[in-house]
Amino acid sequence: MMQTEQIKLKYENLNDAGFIGALKGLVNHKTDDFTLAYKLKKILDKVNAESTKAGKEWDKKLATVEYTEVENNGRKEKQPKDMEAFEKMQAEFTALECEVGNQFKVHFNEIVGYKMSAADMLCLEPILTGYDVLEKGNEDGKEKSN
Repeated sequence: MMQTEQIKLKYENLNDAGFIGALKGLVNHKTDDFTLAYKLKKILDKVNAESTKAGKEWDKKLATVEYTEVENNGRKEKQPKDMEAFEKMQAEFTALECEVGNQFKVHFNEIVGYKMSAADMLCLEPILTGYDVLEKGNEDGKEKSN
């Protein structure tokens, strides 16, 4: 099945343990469809490469932050001197789109047989398509159970 919807990811997706865990679960699922397996591998490779790049970029941003020492439960800790500016910087950084190249979303019909939780489905939304198929009922008005 030819997909035309490109994947769009933000740095926030790369930092989301749920997204990464669900993606790895999907990648580790054995399938007879070698094209799908290759497509998933390419998506994971791109996510890993962009995660490395994002980590380096974030480290550069952190190097520009001024810190102050504060006491927390009897221990001295460093925290950004201007917490509001730091939180704004962090929000802007996580909202940045990352480069995913020519990677297209996977349609639900391509992963028939893969068992996922509703949480996995939500986490994988950036790389899956076909949610509209799940919204449709069958002829007698009952929802599909696939």
